[in-house]
Amino acid sequence: MVRREFRTQKADDGEMKTPGQNPIRVFFRNDDVGTDEDAYAAAQRLSDEAPGQQCGDPVPERLQRLVELFEKMRLPLDLGVIPVFLNPKLADWLKPVARDCAITLTQHGWTHKNHGCREFGACRSYEQQRWDIARGKAFLEQTLGEAFTPIFVPPSNRYDENTIRVLNELKFIGLSAGFAENWLQFAVIHLGRMRGWSRFRDYPISLHEDRHGRVAEFSTSVDVVRDYFADWPTKPLPRLIADFRRAMRFTRVVGIMLHHWTLRHEEEWQVLIDFLQFVKSQEWIEFVSLKQLCAEKFEKPDIN
Repeated sequence: MVRREFRTQKADDGEMKTPGQNPIRVFFRNDDVGTDEDAYAAAQRLSDEAPGQQCGDPVPERLQRLVELFEKMRLPLDLGVIPVFLNPKLADWLKPVARDCAITLTQHGWTHKNHGCREFGACRSYEQQRWDIARGKAFLEQTLGEAFTPIFVPPSNRYDENTIRVLNELKFIGLSAGFAENWLQFAVIHLGRMRGWSRFRDYPISLHEDRHGRVAEFSTSVDVVRDYFADWPTKPLPRLIADFRRAMRFTRVVGIMLHHWTLRHEEEWQVLIDFLQFVKSQEWIEFVSLKQLCAEKFEKPDIN
């Protein structure tokens, strides 16, 4: 594939910020750390829920390659770790990576099982959610130590009122789920916020850039994947650029979601590289981590 050179987009395009305004802040979140395949499929094979199980290669090659790419491009990367699949070899690899690179290690559910409403949807009680989140957090704290940051990433971006209650009780500082990816979703979220809804049908009303009690939410609005079950999951470059530009109309904090196991072909890696180069070429963008965003929000007085 031919490498592309991207010129910085001019402010008069109406989609980037102009001098004197606050920059667009961008973070990258890679989920399903602990697997080298679809995490729901891996979770179906669990015979028990003892943490530390191995799913695929101890340290997936595509995860290593993704971390190396972000390190080379000097970009921060947030890694959502599934506690049950955090085996000892992976933990030993992650700790120095988090120390030496701009990597934040967060909690991605517990087992990543689908209970009918994903892992933390409305069909699961407060007690069930608390048990799963608490033991996942305790295991990550024990295994990763100071490398772990108490930010919760619910599988499939699903959570409800019980999830929020648990996260506040267990002293998480952040939540990262899904924000609007299109105009309809943005309109529903905007209406839901005005009317004080916590969810619309089975979907949570995102408080992206705001807080649920003491838990700051910073969620993603661009998914690099087009179809998780396709032979070529990654979106083409023009679609990714269009999604990114649209997301900047919704929010000043744009989260970009990745799944390392979907990067199956060299051409897909090149698309990702080209997309990262495009984002880096834009003016008035600041690259941040979830840890930085949530820490800033957490330090502000609670106005709720």
